[in-house]
Amino acid sequence: MKNKHSNQRGFFRVDAHVPFISRLVPAEDKEDLFSDILSIDSVPALTRAPLKKVDLSGGGVSFDTTEHYVHGDIIEIHMVLNKVHEGALLVYGEAVRVDMISRNLYRVAVRFVSLDERIRDLIIKFVFIREREIIAERRVGWI
Repeated sequence: MKNKHSNQRGFFRVDAHVPFISRLVPAEDKEDLFSDILSIDSVPALTRAPLKKVDLSGGGVSFDTTEHYVHGDIIEIHMVLNKVHEGALLVYGEAVRVDMISRNLYRVAVRFVSLDERIRDLIIKFVFIREREIIAERRVGWI
C-alpha cells in the first residue's frame, strides 16, 4: 500500500498519526463555519485524545470512527499537526464517502469546506514533511 497518492485535485495525501477529534455539526450551526487556529489549551479533549491514523491532504482527510456519519454530513474536526504548528487546527468538512468496515466501525472521507488558506498551507506543509519522513524511513528500512 502506498503512503502517498495524488488525488484528483492535485494534492498529495499521506498517512499520519495525529491527535484528532471529530463531531457532527448540528444543522443550525452549518451557516457559521470558519476554520481557525486555536490554542491547544482551548480544546481540553484534544490534549487527552489518543493519536488517530488519518489519511491527510490539503483537500481533505479520511479516518476510521465509531461515529456513524452519512454522506453530506458536515463534520467539525480538531487536530494537531505538531511538525508545523503547536496549536490545534479547527477545520470543517463534508462527508463525501462513508464505508462500513465492521459492525461499529466506519471509514469516513471528508472534503474540507470553509478552509482558510493559511490553514490549508499548514496542512500542505505537514504533508510535505511527513512525505519526507516516509521516504527517509524507507531508505533505512524502518517500514
